[in-house]
Amino acid sequence: MNRIVRLLSYLGSFLIARSLLFASPLLLASALPADAYAQIEWALATATLGAAVCTLGSGGLVPIVIVGGETTATSLRGIRWHHLLVAGTALATALLLHLTTQDSRLWQVSLLIGVLTLTTLKSIELRSNEHASTSLFVDALLLVSMAALAFVGTRFWPDLGPWLAPIALLTVFGILLVRDLHGDIRDGSWRTPTLRHEWRGAMRAGIPLMLTGALAIMITTSGRAGVGWLLVTQAAADYSVLSRGAALPIVAHQILVVAVFRKLYAATPQALGRLQTTIVALVATSSLLLWWLLPFYDDLLGPAFAQAATAHGGSLLMLLAQAVLWSAIALNDTLNARHGTAGAVLRWSAPSLALIFASSWAVFMVGPASLDRFVLIHSVAMLAFFVCQTSAMWRHGVRTLPMAATACLAFLSLFAFAQFS
Repeated sequence: MNRIVRLLSYLGSFLIARSLLFASPLLLASALPADAYAQIEWALATATLGAAVCTLGSGGLVPIVIVGGETTATSLRGIRWHHLLVAGTALATALLLHLTTQDSRLWQVSLLIGVLTLTTLKSIELRSNEHASTSLFVDALLLVSMAALAFVGTRFWPDLGPWLAPIALLTVFGILLVRDLHGDIRDGSWRTPTLRHEWRGAMRAGIPLMLTGALAIMITTSGRAGVGWLLVTQAAADYSVLSRGAALPIVAHQILVVAVFRKLYAATPQALGRLQTTIVALVATSSLLLWWLLPFYDDLLGPAFAQAATAHGGSLLMLLAQAVLWSAIALNDTLNARHGTAGAVLRWSAPSLALIFASSWAVFMVGPASLDRFVLIHSVAMLAFFVCQTSAMWRHGVRTLPMAATACLAFLSLFAFAQFS
């Protein structure tokens, strides 16, 4: 009975938190002008990559330390200390840029890097300690609070802007992190040699995870980041709202991943393989179902989404197909973290991604700069990266043929169907 209650509580929390997270960008798109919304999406995509790089992958060590018990060269307080340094530097940089430059995008990205650094760390710690439901609401806080302020600002209080939300969150989570660090460091000052040693250990262990994670983020978020540079404002806004609507299948991925987070680092290889294949299959199934059900729910996602979906139906299906690859790439990163192969795989995947980006850019520049063509090229680029990543893992003994085959078959089927829709 207790297990059933916990399951229902988790599913209820997940439904509420992810519904809020899904609805928030759609509310932003409807409440703000197209250029303001496109700028927020671009800043979020850029800051997501920036936070991954600045934290040097140390957040990915949290479940290894907590679940796996790895404490020899890495400690939780060393990881926390680095995140506090990154957040403080990001805040100072945002303030300096706000005072010295006219380009608001620069200080916005810096501010969001600080917020994402702190909220992501807290969310990972909560999941690793089996507080999955709370972590879900932490993940949703940034976009939910920005959407709420945008709605209130456009309806009742014109001086209230969405950018007050990240400022408040950075302050609150910064205080919480300082409190946690103060609790960690009871037997000496904040500059003890032990703390410096733990901090360096976290950096050495985290850098391979950061680089592999950064590559995954680059290929999965490069769509939203790239449209800001390559397409006109309206096309960029259409792409952003479509990509948010197409993110619904990732809910299937997140339900299982958050629920079995500890098992991803503790299960046997055979059980882990079956679990990962199941996750990818569920994401693919949900992508197809959502496409079939689109006529019944597109208006519920707001007028901006409905208009974009009508104008770019094939691109929407390709974005739904991309969710399958997003899931598979994320699962590959988990495997690399667990097996310690992130650095070895990186030597193959990094040059591959550079070649994929260069080729994609060259192909895009020789033709018309349309949204549909951009989505087509980006989809092919994601598939190419996943194949390169999986091949490099296979070379180093991490072999996930059932999951990889399921992901490729599902993606290619949806991709082919999109060409005739």
